[in-house]
Amino acid sequence: MQNHQLFPQAQRLHQQGQLIEAEQLYRQVVQVAPHYAEAKHMLGIVCSQQNRHAEGANWILQAIQKQPAHPPYYNNLGLVYAKMNNWQGAQQAFRAATRLAPQFAEAWFNLANATKSLHKIDEALRYYKKAVKLAPNHAKAMYNLGNTLLENGKPKSAREWFEKAIKIQPNYAEAHNNLGSALEAWNEYDKAVKHYEKAVELKPSFIDAVKNLGNAYTRHGNYQKGYALMEQYLKQKYNSAWDELILAGISPIIFEDTAAIEAYQQNLIATLQKYLQQNLQLDLSTLHERMLEPSANLPYQGKNTKTIKTLYGQLFNRYLPEIQRTKAIQNAKPHIGFVVTNGHEGVFMKCMAGILNNMDSKRFQITIVCSLPHGEQKLRPAIKNPQVKYLGIPKELDQSLNIIARTNFDILHYWEIGTDYQNYFLPFFRLAKVQCATWGWPTTSGIPQLDYFLSCELLESENANEHYSEQLIRFKKLPTYYYRPPVPAQLEPIESFGLPSGVPIYLCAQNLRKIHPDFDQLVKAILEKDEKGHIVFIQDSHSNVTRLLQERLQRNLVNLQDLTNLSKENLSKRIHFLERLSAERYLNLVAKADVILDTLYYTGGANTAYDAIAAGTPYVTLPSELHRSRFGAAAYQQIGVTDAIAENETDYVEKAVKIANDKAYRTELSQRILDHAHKVFEDREAVRELEAFFGRICQIL
Repeated sequence: MQNHQLFPQAQRLHQQGQLIEAEQLYRQVVQVAPHYAEAKHMLGIVCSQQNRHAEGANWILQAIQKQPAHPPYYNNLGLVYAKMNNWQGAQQAFRAATRLAPQFAEAWFNLANATKSLHKIDEALRYYKKAVKLAPNHAKAMYNLGNTLLENGKPKSAREWFEKAIKIQPNYAEAHNNLGSALEAWNEYDKAVKHYEKAVELKPSFIDAVKNLGNAYTRHGNYQKGYALMEQYLKQKYNSAWDELILAGISPIIFEDTAAIEAYQQNLIATLQKYLQQNLQLDLSTLHERMLEPSANLPYQGKNTKTIKTLYGQLFNRYLPEIQRTKAIQNAKPHIGFVVTNGHEGVFMKCMAGILNNMDSKRFQITIVCSLPHGEQKLRPAIKNPQVKYLGIPKELDQSLNIIARTNFDILHYWEIGTDYQNYFLPFFRLAKVQCATWGWPTTSGIPQLDYFLSCELLESENANEHYSEQLIRFKKLPTYYYRPPVPAQLEPIESFGLPSGVPIYLCAQNLRKIHPDFDQLVKAILEKDEKGHIVFIQDSHSNVTRLLQERLQRNLVNLQDLTNLSKENLSKRIHFLERLSAERYLNLVAKADVILDTLYYTGGANTAYDAIAAGTPYVTLPSELHRSRFGAAAYQQIGVTDAIAENETDYVEKAVKIANDKAYRTELSQRILDHAHKVFEDREAVRELEAFFGRICQIL
């Protein structure tokens, strides 16, 4: 029994981190006392700590044979199995621990982790909650519970658990970081930034928090801070040859002037051209983390994006591997996949649900390719066609490629290309015989593997073919079957929005990112020409974006040599930024405005134009050469009411002021809009045109 006395000494060495010496003493104890279960148990742990997990598991199993009713042995066996990624074995071990000791909170926590790794999410959530019930101060269990909810599309519930974890452990950097992510998912960006900042303050080396804060600053309009943090993140995380391109692509949200836009784009073009001369490598498995795709802000900058997008397309086309699709088989009927990625389901449902609900399911097999885990759940309420199928794909690009490649699509129709990494990179792999882009993101993709851009004669200028890397298809009708928005029958007075009554109200309801610096001069000209007029914007979900635009407007509009009615004090009273509204109140505001101001260069798409038409509220629009400036004008042309389509900026101002101030003319124009509004809503001809195109393409495959 002398060697039993070595056991406390072995434990002391173990606790001090002297693993080799501790192991030697444990082995001596086991040699002379083979029935001593605890020595075998501790020997198993020390072996695992030295990355000899299989040996460690074997020693712990021997301990269990000697003492089969000792819960900690099963718990630690499960932890060793977890290190081996043997999640099934880990789950069984943790279950045994909880059966032997139902009050063993840590075993329930570990069981939850193993069960989650086996993708049994609801079961894992129950076990996390059991652990928290048994150990109310178990901050890590609360944190993991929040993570599981967040990863599975439940940010509101996740937020509650992160907040509870932080209440118990205020300096929990990881919980602050993930609470920031939950808040962002819930559109509470200002609060999210504060928690990202706290995470970085608590743990400056926490590189994922640095990335999240940098991205939040960039989206929040704080370009300089965001750029600096992303530079820090890239250097620490990757320090790769791609970092310069990523940084060159980061775009301000609110540009100071057109010169700043020009400088940004010229630098980006020069960087892309330099990269085309290099020989690099690209890791497909980490592509979803790298932020290499073109900035989604490019189309808002008022310029043709074809040069930049084509350079990006040429560059990535060199490095992305070919994906082998399942050997093509003849489908019973053409299989069309409609691709919509995470976060874009709302606008997809508005603009494409009618198309899908009315497509001929006898003629086509229709599948929506959407995000896991909740894309299908978001889409189903709007998709009434029971023949539409769903194909869920994960965020990891390499995994989603393989899932789509096995599905044998004839045609893939991408609702948007370039609004996130996934919908940008997927088309490079030609996952169907034919691939189409469309007006969901109204600009060319620049991707060589994209065959067609589906548009409309009314949306394209005479020389529009030159704007696309794809072959341009011009339908006769606007390519959507759009359900008429439900404008409230009983309208609240304009005062209910905090706006003055009895004065002309000009509403610009567009995303503030579309407010180009050149638009500022139109605002100024309207306020000068109409001394009683008030112009209304709707705040961005990021408060700093709103502030940046407000400050730019003040700088560009207030000039002491101009009319005194544009003094800084007067300006603040005549330009309003309303808080974001519910859908019902927003439509109420659209109906109560005297005139709506369409933005320059990237005008309202279907949603804002159709909202105005449904309400009978005239909107003034100024189309240019590019597709994304022409939807408002195209909608007017389709209904045959073109009075408010301006020829130039001077005409734009004159039309806006006339509509806002001439009540009789406004009433008559509004009635004509309402009388012909049916021509843009629920348009079956648009569905038949799309079907005819798909049919023609499939005949030549």
